[in-house]
Amino acid sequence: MGQKSELEFVGFPPPLLGDAPFRLAVLANSRDLLALAKPKGVAVREHPWNRETPDMDAALNLQLKNGKPELSRLGAELFGSVYYFEPEVTGVAIFAKNHSSLELLRNSFGSQEMTFRYLLVARFDEANAVDCQTVDTPLLKHRTKHKMIPSTAKGKRARTEFKLLKKSKLGWSLWEATTNYPRLHQIRAHSALISQPILGDTLYGDAQAPSLQQVLPKKLGRRGMFPLFQGIALHLASVQSKRLNHSISDGLISAPLDQSFKVLLGRLEIDFGG
Repeated sequence: MGQKSELEFVGFPPPLLGDAPFRLAVLANSRDLLALAKPKGVAVREHPWNRETPDMDAALNLQLKNGKPELSRLGAELFGSVYYFEPEVTGVAIFAKNHSSLELLRNSFGSQEMTFRYLLVARFDEANAVDCQTVDTPLLKHRTKHKMIPSTAKGKRARTEFKLLKKSKLGWSLWEATTNYPRLHQIRAHSALISQPILGDTLYGDAQAPSLQQVLPKKLGRRGMFPLFQGIALHLASVQSKRLNHSISDGLISAPLDQSFKVLLGRLEIDFGG
């Protein structure tokens, strides 16, 4: 398990991460790094595709500069994100605390020494699905849209291993997706390529979240017409690397599912205790 920390949460008052205040759980804290549970709707750092989205890099460093006590006590020179993943995805966000650890960890990421494990809910295609699938289709940025497209000619190498964990009678399933180098939108694009579009991801498929009334027919009233889940049902559950061993026991940092994801699994009748 990842190393426990005496610091349990880091607070972000508005407008640092938007109009609402945030208290993000500390997943790991060592001399070299801080890992936080990233919520949906927040970027890890600034990216051309998400320029208007508040990001954790900037928010952490601003609070460190302003002398926020809980951050000042961590002995950080700075906070630098080790890797990027899109605002729609929740899960493990790792920040180095100094220049040397940032270089080391980013080099480790770029050398594909880290293992990223995702959990996702997808529409289940009985005709095409197998319990385990590997997708190694190269991906290329679309010329005009903020999305990735398959391209064997000009795309960059990408590899994702999918494993079916659970499926329900309601036509949905829980998958594990693993990769050593997650490119932007890789899991979403590869999921669509195997005909298992992620719930809520209308950019790469038509897997719109069902309404509460569709799942629970006896649920009447206006509330039953709203989508069962807001956003994309994709969660970065853990990151593991030997390079993290000197800072974190077992080199493993994990982020539990948030409550909305757990409720989604329950209502879709997907029994998962992880």
